[in-house]
Amino acid sequence: MTEDERIGNGAALVYREYNELLASQGAIDFDDILLLAHRTLTERPQVARLYNRTYRYICVDEAQDLNEAQYVLIRILAADNGNVLMVGDPNQAIYGFNGSDSRFMLEHFPSDFRVQKYEMRENYRSTKAVIRGANTLFPESMDELRAPLAGLCEVWGLETEEDEAIWIVDKIEELLAMRRHPEIEGDISLNRMAILARNRYVFIPLEEELGERQIAHYLRRTGSVWEMESDIGRVFDLGLRILVNPMDRLHKGRLCEILGIPYPHGGDGADGLDQLRRTGERITDRGRSDFGVLLKAWSMLDEDINRFPQAVASLKDYASEAAAKASDGGAAEYALVM
Repeated sequence: MTEDERIGNGAALVYREYNELLASQGAIDFDDILLLAHRTLTERPQVARLYNRTYRYICVDEAQDLNEAQYVLIRILAADNGNVLMVGDPNQAIYGFNGSDSRFMLEHFPSDFRVQKYEMRENYRSTKAVIRGANTLFPESMDELRAPLAGLCEVWGLETEEDEAIWIVDKIEELLAMRRHPEIEGDISLNRMAILARNRYVFIPLEEELGERQIAHYLRRTGSVWEMESDIGRVFDLGLRILVNPMDRLHKGRLCEILGIPYPHGGDGADGLDQLRRTGERITDRGRSDFGVLLKAWSMLDEDINRFPQAVASLKDYASEAAAKASDGGAAEYALVM
């Protein structure tokens, strides 16, 4: 057996065991969503027909970034009616490294469907100044004549993130003092400003600077990133995951970590609510009052998922009471409320 064959066999073994581990926990990888959807719709035509009838009109945004699996799904879903609208710009195709190809929009789509093409020639997303800056990095990548607005593009080099934060906040105050700008409709205000960054850490000094100058702001995280702000919220979220999937050992481990208890061996076959009850029995006295409230909320949802607003309301009332007692020096008995 050659070295390449040994590596291939080893990779196949790891892949098989990894998928068996996922199956044992009722989990799938993100890209399996496409794979399993494709298998369902192709192997079960009656399911495909159901979706054909249910979704008669399909809109595909950012169509320049379609990959083959996504395009095949679109063809299956639109097989009976062909009512598909694609919106995209081949100049913004940036995901070719992971299999996307603008030809699905430009070539395959027109040949597979009877399409009418509409070109939006004016570019309001970028100004002439921004396009000139982009063309400096990638010459002739875009025609600035398509941009109706002049705009402004400045490039500044600063020593530290703290210096950068000061410069940004100074610019915000300068813009607010201007009140009006010829390329902006209406008054300039904070709720019409946005600061973009590629990495989360650069916002830390910026948030501090905004706070020191008492400038209201909101940090929006990308895509699916959604975090609870309190321990009781995080525990509630993890408990919901276990209710939905009792085989989920990953999130059960995180739950035990937050609660400060060792991961239990055995008992994975029990339903989710029973597992949460057993977890509560292993918590110290200090945290049991919190967990009891959570357990009541989970029990509501286990009986009827439509009671979600009531379950959340019960936690909100408990957290408000805890916060009031904490301000009077009674925080010790509310271990999960941060």
